[in-house]
Amino acid sequence: MDPQLASSLLEFSVLRQLSEGLIGFDKDLKLTPRVAAEVPTVENGGISADGLPYTFKLRDGLIWSDGQPLTAGDFEFFLKRVLSPDLAAPYSSRFAAIQGGEEYMMAAEAEPAVKASLREALGISATSDDTLVITLAAPNLTFLQKIALVAGARRRDLRIRHQMDRSRKLRGKRPVYPLRVGPPRPHHPGGEPHLLGPCT
Repeated sequence: MDPQLASSLLEFSVLRQLSEGLIGFDKDLKLTPRVAAEVPTVENGGISADGLPYTFKLRDGLIWSDGQPLTAGDFEFFLKRVLSPDLAAPYSSRFAAIQGGEEYMMAAEAEPAVKASLREALGISATSDDTLVITLAAPNLTFLQKIALVAGARRRDLRIRHQMDRSRKLRGKRPVYPLRVGPPRPHHPGGEPHLLGPCT
């Protein structure tokens, strides 16, 4: 199930149980930190005075279910992915407030080199393994609520496939996707292959 392509209440319900984004909502629909250490505010320095850069600091010790570290770079990848004109994600317009987001979303007919340049120019940057900075084109009072949507969540196997596709293009070879991204399930002695989702 793809977080960036989900569009139904059933998909949202399942994805919320499988994965978490940077921030989310509590039972009273108030913003609460999830993978991020805290919800950015002007008071804690997470939102600049001009309302453009948002800085998210990740909690310590985050890992995927295969034991690999979860980093700010993973969120950079997925937020850029949701804006991709090739993906045409149903909720991509919710993230158009990000610097360069609207231009990138509207580039479906552009040449690959132009798309790559627009992607690189997006205001989404992992400045370190635990710090993600998102810069908006203009102040947006509901941006944090949009980041809390399921579309901002992540799945490790999707990034692995992207990396393999990119490697395949560089080598001119057909990709071969791994079916197993972790150890065999304990209740499957024969080691049935499976895909593991992220855990925090």
